[in-house]
Amino acid sequence: MIEWHDLDPEQRQREWLDLVDWVEWLHDRYELSIAGRLPECWPQHPGLIEELRALKAWRDQIYQSDSPSGQAARSWHNDLRGFATAMTNFYAQGCRARPEHRTPVATEQATKQGWIDADPTTGIPTRLLAHAWRPHLREGDDVITHEDMQQHLDDGTAGVLSVGVAEYVHHHDAWWAATENGWLKITDEAVTRELDTAQTRLAELVGAAEVHKRLSGL
Repeated sequence: MIEWHDLDPEQRQREWLDLVDWVEWLHDRYELSIAGRLPECWPQHPGLIEELRALKAWRDQIYQSDSPSGQAARSWHNDLRGFATAMTNFYAQGCRARPEHRTPVATEQATKQGWIDADPTTGIPTRLLAHAWRPHLREGDDVITHEDMQQHLDDGTAGVLSVGVAEYVHHHDAWWAATENGWLKITDEAVTRELDTAQTRLAELVGAAEVHKRLSGL
């Protein structure tokens, strides 16, 4: 099983849709709607995303094995019961105190669409996500030389994602990625959205740090 931040955007989207379909099956098959055993806002809980994905991977390993083990299946179901208790007492209980997690009752279709539209990378450090995509130059790609990009950085018409993630630069309303032979313009919409989100998160962190610094000096 590969970490979310080590998947490229296309792989991550496939993995997420696969997990959503499986959670929907788990929810119905094991009657997890009873007593709210599975919070409908599970995609807003990074820990739940990780636990559900691990539970899925374990079950897949058991049931797709060339020699399925009944004992392993029993262990999986025992763990599921413990997990259901944790979801009810740990995750779901916390949601009652968070208004943004108490959404109006929606249709099953709308609920699933909300799951599909969620971001599985919530809570993952921006630096890890930024390093997950590795560009490769191809004939016909839009490229800027290292010398020209450095000039853009020097004159302020380009800016790095952050001091710690300088291999991604925003220039002329587009993101560019450093390669050995130059800077490659990123045309993948999913990668562009992730970099836009990363830039926003970093700006918020910097702003919060500045506020904290000012308050600490009072």
